[in-house]
Amino acid sequence: MAGTTTNVIPETAFFEGTIRCVSEHTRARIREAVTRTVQGVAEAHGCTAELELVDGYPVTYNDETEAARFAEVCRTTLGEKGHRVLPAPAMGGEDFSYVTQQVPGMMAFLGVCPATEPDPRSAPPLHSNRMVLDEDGLAHGVALHVAMAIHRFADE
Repeated sequence: MAGTTTNVIPETAFFEGTIRCVSEHTRARIREAVTRTVQGVAEAHGCTAELELVDGYPVTYNDETEAARFAEVCRTTLGEKGHRVLPAPAMGGEDFSYVTQQVPGMMAFLGVCPATEPDPRSAPPLHSNRMVLDEDGLAHGVALHVAMAIHRFADE
């Protein structure tokens, strides 16, 4: 935001946003690039800049062993179509990432979009006040949690 109108040069300006990454290495590189860019633009225009970058949640990593275990449990519990890998990483911020920094784990999504939805990709998303879910899908979530616990502790 810069000023209160479009035709007056303001004394100050600010912008804010989020940086979402799939690795801490990438996050560090982006931090460096943003810092260089902000300082360079300010210097080029004879201005000063203050930059505050807050990391927020750590990157969420899925442990390969736990992810493979989950895929097997999904297929065993829900059938061959009970598991699919997303075509791209989910870029949401998640406090669960603090857990996976301490112990091997993985994060998965439970499909609960109603079968009546013509295209699940255009359905109101999670955290939307318009989201509708198929509550029968919650039983699958419970079954998967129980099966994961049994499978996990059977290995010990």
